[in-house]
Order: sequence, then C-alpha cells, then structure tokens
Amino acid sequence: MKKTTNTSVERHRAEADGANARFALPRADRRGHSRFARIGGKLSRLVARNLVTKALPMSNDRPMVTFTFDDAPATACTTGAQLLEKFGARGTFYIAGGGLGVASPGGQLANAEQIEVLAKLGHEIGCHTFSHASVGSIDQEALFTELECNRLFLQNVHSEIEVRNFAYPYGDLSHTAKRLLEQHFDSCRSLRPGVNFDTADLGALKPASSRILPSRSRVSWTLSPRLNDETGGSSSSVTTSAETRANTA
Repeated sequence: MKKTTNTSVERHRAEADGANARFALPRADRRGHSRFARIGGKLSRLVARNLVTKALPMSNDRPMVTFTFDDAPATACTTGAQLLEKFGARGTFYIAGGGLGVASPGGQLANAEQIEVLAKLGHEIGCHTFSHASVGSIDQEALFTELECNRLFLQNVHSEIEVRNFAYPYGDLSHTAKRLLEQHFDSCRSLRPGVNFDTADLGALKPASSRILPSRSRVSWTLSPRLNDETGGSSSSVTTSAETRANTA
C-alpha cells in the first residue's frame, strides 16, 4: 500500500479531531451528484458486492461463529466482551480512531482505555477508516491516509495492536476500494445479507440478519464453513466461519 507522510497523517488527525461531533452521521448524500456519477456509483457497488475477487474455498466439517462489533459502543467493551469471556470466547471490535469516546447513533463509543483493555484481554481490534468515512466516497489517496492514520492511532493506544481485518463503514463500498482493501487486509466485512459457504469472498464477507438486540442496534448472523489455512495465519476473526455484527452505523 502507498505510504503516507507523517505530516499528512497528523493534519488528517487534527481535522478529524475537530470534527468528531459529526462522527458516524449518515453516509454521504449522493443526490447532488450528476446522474452519470450516480449510475456509475451504483454499478461499482453492484460489482463489488456480487463479483468474488478474493476467493477462499471452505474446508471445515461444521459451522462456527465469531462475534464482531462495529465502532465499539462502550457497552460492547464491557457487557459484550464480558459475556464472551464468560464462555472463553473473544470478539473483534472494528474501531474508527476518530470516534473514540464520542456520542454516536448507537450510544457513547468506547474510549482509548477501554480499547486497550480489550486488546490486553485477547480481543481483536479491527480497522475502520479513521474518521468513519465511507470508502466509496473518497479517493485513493484519502483512503490510504485514513487507514494509516487509524493504524498509527490504534498502535498508540496499545503497541501490540496489529490491524489485519477491516469492516466497511456503513457497509458502503466500491469495486476500486474493495480491490485496494482486500490486498491490504486479510478480510473485509460488508453488510450485504447472505451466508458464506462453499467459497467465501474475503473482500466482502456477508452477514445474515437476526434481530436479537434492542431496536437502535443492527445485528446480523452469518453461518459458513471455517476458512482454511490459505489465510496464511489470519486472526480468529478471519479463520472462523460465522459472524455477528452489532452495528451503530
């Protein structure tokens, strides 16, 4: 992935910090775009969601489940994490560094101390864009800056955090962004409903909805066979075969 200068990262972080009151607002309104641009965007998203670009054949003998949390509300880091730990399990928490500690549609988000505790307890810290920007609405340079800024921020929270898996903010993506992200991360998780079976698309893993949380949260379950060793030593979030996503965006 293209390198981003420390100056550009610091400037981006400062701009995001000054705008954190707007964190996780609804994704960009495309109504002001030209008709051609809107059609092009729809086609790009359609291709990204339906064309398998990072195929991984499944090879397990039974389904498994992983639990993931988008944006990590503070309660997910306490109640959610403790529930998993009670049964000897761990989860994946997809973090956008620019939103730590701020209010969001899903409630108050976790602070840096809570994220550090999660990492020390063995939970995986996954990656969003730093300011929760939709990857389909920013150019390649801005996307690289967002990712590098988030990586550096999370490593500053806890030096052993290594972000290897990504979740698309708002579930929004484009074909170009998907191809870039799937080269940088072991897996990328989408919000397109479905079941991962036979062959998983690691560029856009799918969840299937099941309403089991309060109405202000969106929950989804995915059942699919365990991914095989072709992941090259990926984290548990990637090598297991099902997911629950408690989303705030």
